[in-house]
Amino acid sequence: SGRPFVKTGPTSVRCSGGETMQLLPGARDVLHRLRTDPSWAGTKVAVASCCAYPHWAEELFDTYELEPGMKLREAWDMIVIQGSDKQAHFKKISAELQVPYDEMVFFDDWIHNIERVGYLGVTCVHTPSGMNNQCWQEALQRFKARGKGKRRRSR
Repeated sequence: SGRPFVKTGPTSVRCSGGETMQLLPGARDVLHRLRTDPSWAGTKVAVASCCAYPHWAEELFDTYELEPGMKLREAWDMIVIQGSDKQAHFKKISAELQVPYDEMVFFDDWIHNIERVGYLGVTCVHTPSGMNNQCWQEALQRFKARGKGKRRRSR
């Protein structure tokens, strides 16, 4: 059926159905900050995704640019795309990146995922309208309230 994504601009793609996809500005800002701000040096960043077509998600990471010249794939230390639930994703991320659950932060728009991952001890923030600076600040406050520093976090 052909490639599912076509690059239409420096930071946007069009999927085969005609919809234009862009990373939410808040998500882009946070990822950019995590990758360029020296105060976040050493922070581990991961993505945990469930989808029906993992190979399409992989292609999206290779097509979409976080910023001109930086593929979205390069923004992550680890990408987990599989059909299992988020707990399985986080178990894999924790093991491979050697980051304990209580040193992770997770953002998701599905409350079920927030509940499942929170059960592991991860600081979770529900983002029903997508990632934004308010969600980021809420995560930092919750993480700090749990007595954690700001050296290592995962998504």
